[in-house]
Amino acid sequence: MPGVGRNGEKEREVLSREEARKRAADFKCGDGKDPCPAIPHALLSADHIIEYTKRTGMIAPLFCGGNRSRMKNASYEGRIGGEFAYKFDEHGNLVEIPIRKYLTVEANSIVFVECDIEFDLPNFIAMRFNLHIRHVHRGLLLGTGPLVDPGYRGKLCIPLHNLTDKDYPIPVNKGLIWMEFTKTSGKSNEGRPPGNMEWSSRDSRDFISQAASQYGGTPVPIRSSIPVSVKKSEESARDAQKTVKWFRRISIGAGVLFIIGFYPLVDNLYQMYQNIQSGYDSVRPQAREAHEQSLSNEQDIDALKLKIGELEEEIEVLRKKFVDSQR
Repeated sequence: MPGVGRNGEKEREVLSREEARKRAADFKCGDGKDPCPAIPHALLSADHIIEYTKRTGMIAPLFCGGNRSRMKNASYEGRIGGEFAYKFDEHGNLVEIPIRKYLTVEANSIVFVECDIEFDLPNFIAMRFNLHIRHVHRGLLLGTGPLVDPGYRGKLCIPLHNLTDKDYPIPVNKGLIWMEFTKTSGKSNEGRPPGNMEWSSRDSRDFISQAASQYGGTPVPIRSSIPVSVKKSEESARDAQKTVKWFRRISIGAGVLFIIGFYPLVDNLYQMYQNIQSGYDSVRPQAREAHEQSLSNEQDIDALKLKIGELEEEIEVLRKKFVDSQR
């Protein structure tokens, strides 16, 4: 529902997609020169964003006014667009996520989504964008303000990484990113234009698949490493527990040997068991920390494997001594 702004006005569509496309075509069919030379070469204010959009059709649609206006003093709001978002499943397949009133970004996952704005930037206007700060504070990550070059045409495909352990719903009628526009300092004779100066029929799925192909190599699914790392740490912890259970059985056998008179051997075995138990006690908090602090779990896993390797070596020594004592 359109909101009411500070002066009582409702949100209004200043420029529709169709009208913006027409003005962009008319601008490119002309001389393509800056229609507002008096505007400084700097970060554009709201009034200048509107002026350039009206003259060149550089963003569409363009809305102004309302209780939560999409236009701020020097930036414009982009929201979730398209019918589907995309992600790679556990088998490495790119799958669609239907978008209704909300887009839900699952815990510890990466999801790709389109912005609802179409761009047709003049060759003297560059753009940057970043997430709404409230999404950042809630554990969502996009990146650090990617630059969209002058002359870019098309939509944005945005990767969203949910770093939290909870699913994160985003309403489609609320802001996702803020975009800022900068007028470049002058004509570039050396720089090349972006690769898509003409509209492409490819959709977001094509761009994501291309990104996953690694310059023609074996495709690598673009997924969060956190769930896999946590699973590995849990498996390592279970292996360590099995090892300790085995040594506990050895300790019972050591008690029997003590009774029948093998005190020196039993004493050595018991000291070894104490050392191994102490080693396991140092492994257990590391495994727990690897589970709770998922971002550093790879280092914890390496430390756990090292400890388990040491335990296995000591087990082999203990086994040999025990076998020798039975001969």
